[in-house]
Amino acid sequence: MKKRKIALVVVAIGVVAVAALLFVSLGSIDKLIQGGIEKYGSEMTKADITLDKVSVNLTNGQASLQGLSVGNPEAFETEYLTHLDEIRVSLDLNSITSDPVVVKEILIQNPVFIYEMAPGGTNLDAILRNVRDYVGEGARETQQGKTTGPKMIINDVYIRNGTVSVSLKGMKGKKMLTTPLPEIHLQDIGKKEGGATSGEVAEKIIAGVRSSAVSAVAKLNLDTVVDKTKQTGTAIKEGLGEAGEKLKGLFK
Repeated sequence: MKKRKIALVVVAIGVVAVAALLFVSLGSIDKLIQGGIEKYGSEMTKADITLDKVSVNLTNGQASLQGLSVGNPEAFETEYLTHLDEIRVSLDLNSITSDPVVVKEILIQNPVFIYEMAPGGTNLDAILRNVRDYVGEGARETQQGKTTGPKMIINDVYIRNGTVSVSLKGMKGKKMLTTPLPEIHLQDIGKKEGGATSGEVAEKIIAGVRSSAVSAVAKLNLDTVVDKTKQTGTAIKEGLGEAGEKLKGLFK
């Protein structure tokens, strides 16, 4: 049971909380977690999620997830939303048999994000909407008496030394400018509520990433971004619609 619960928790937080809980208990724990992240995380975000490797140390509550990529929802052209080389997770082993489970820390170093802008919003906006829809569905299931798995309290989430690149619809996935992503530090997720579901954790972390990305892109010379985009050709201009003309408005 202890191994299974660790697996459930790591799945829930492993994709920076863009995965649902994995309710299985057979086979290799590492492979189960990897498969759960890819399957349920993709359902939550409505974007393809892949993961190269999961390593779990059951004796000290440490986990490492390597080579995590989150694709884009439909209609976006860039290769992916984010690629994370490694996520390190530290669990409070004393809480493994309780509900909520306490996660001491999630640390993400050197993440790469592509912030794709389109007339209907950005890829981060679309991902966040999908996760919020998932959270809403989970809340309805809870009201109907259906189980959603153990809840979590996460003491600290750090996202450090990241970069965010800008792309616009119509550029066929090409990136224009890249800028550092301000460090993200989220604290006490789920603490006030007595625990948060995986979807609720996902919503908070993705919202934090979006806020940091908007802050970073807002500091770029947006007039230059628009000028460069227009110089790339009529097809791009048509693909932008009003997005290019209203680019500054996206960051007010």
